[in-house]
Formats: sequence, structure tokens, C-alpha cells
Amino acid sequence: MENRVAVVTPEYVQIQFETAGIGSRAAAKMIDFALVSLVNVLFFLSLPFVAQVSSGEPASVIIAVYLVLSAAFPLAYFVLTEYFTGQTVGKRLLGLRLVADTGQSPGFWAVFLRNVLLLADLTLLVGLIFMWLHQKEKRIGDLAAGTMVIRERKKGERSLPELPLSEEEENWLRRFERLGDDQFLLIEEFLTRRNQMDPDRRKALARKLLQRIETDEETRQADAEVLLGKIYTYLKQTRYPSIQ
Repeated sequence: MENRVAVVTPEYVQIQFETAGIGSRAAAKMIDFALVSLVNVLFFLSLPFVAQVSSGEPASVIIAVYLVLSAAFPLAYFVLTEYFTGQTVGKRLLGLRLVADTGQSPGFWAVFLRNVLLLADLTLLVGLIFMWLHQKEKRIGDLAAGTMVIRERKKGERSLPELPLSEEEENWLRRFERLGDDQFLLIEEFLTRRNQMDPDRRKALARKLLQRIETDEETRQADAEVLLGKIYTYLKQTRYPSIQ
């Protein structure tokens, strides 16, 4: 059964997400733990080779380094993958993504905090209990960090018509490849709901969105709504080709 939640961005645009359930999140975590375990096994199997190369180092030092790396790698893996891409390997395979409660990409310390608290969530399956009881299916780490795990949109969901782009326009629009997934979703949400808005509010909101993602003053003087449509089309064709 789908569990949809609505979040309001700093621009006062409401975006709806489907939160990820216990089953899919547990499966993603099992994939990630299997990957982490595999890397740790490879670390262990490489010890004899490392010992030969570092013949001058005592075995105790090599073992200590191995223990530190094997203990630090899981945290580093989860923090770095979720911070830079919003997805671990398990989340990517199951179509899940980590976002902040505002619908935006979470900051580094939020990602770090939720993963440091993973041990607390795994203790006596406390995290599963919290996810089952919480409206947004959050574990302790998510509650502390202000994050949640959502399902990525399915193919064909909420598709918008694409604007024709000339080769010159495509070359110019490459500057917007730096935009994050949260900004892409924000533009899409505006374009989806704009016909329901008051004309003055619609124009003001389009201008505000453009000012947030573009620093060039000359560009910001353009028709904001048209430009947002072209940015959406460009990103959809280049970065999100699977969303039809």
C-alpha cells in the first residue's frame, strides 16, 4: 500500500512523495551490508600480500590498520554515497532515495548523523518498530537528522510535455547540469501545478525559482516560466531519460 506524504519547500511549493516501506528498505540494507561485507573480506584476504610488501612492519600494526579500515569503511560507504548521490547501491537497485524533510538533498551532517545512529536502529530491531509506527516510516536516525527515504517516481508518472530545443539552446542550457535532483523536482512541481495558480502568484513564483538557480543577472531578466520549461526539458532529456 502506498504511503504518500506532502512536503512544502522553502519556495512554498508542495511536493508529494511516496515513502519507502519497511520491506524495500530492509532489502536495500541487506544488499548494502552484503557489499560492505564483501569489501571487508577482500581486505582480509589481502593481508598476507600486504604483510609481504610491508615486511618491515610488525604484524600487529598491519592487523590494527585492517581493523580500523574494516570498522570505518561501512560508515564511510553509507555517508559518502548518500551525501553525494542520495542513494547507496542497495537504494539505487530498489529505486529508493534519501531526501531531507523539505524534499531537498540532505546536508553532510544530516547524512552523517542518521548513519551514526544506525547501530541504535539495529539494536533489538528498534528502527523497524519506529518505521512501522511513524507516519513517514522513519527510523531513529531519520528522526534525528530530519530525513526520509522515498521511492523514486515510476516511469510514466506525472510526465510533462517537452519544449523543442535548438542546438544553440542545448549548448547554453548545459550550465544547468549542476542542479540537484531536488531542484529538478521543484521545477517539475511548479510546471505541473502552474495552471492552478493565480496569474500574479504564478509569475512571482516562477521568478523566485529562477533567481534561486541562476545567478546571471541578464538570464534572470528572461521570461522565467519559459526558461524553467526549457531547463526542465533539457534535464529530462539528458539526465533523466528514463522518465517518460
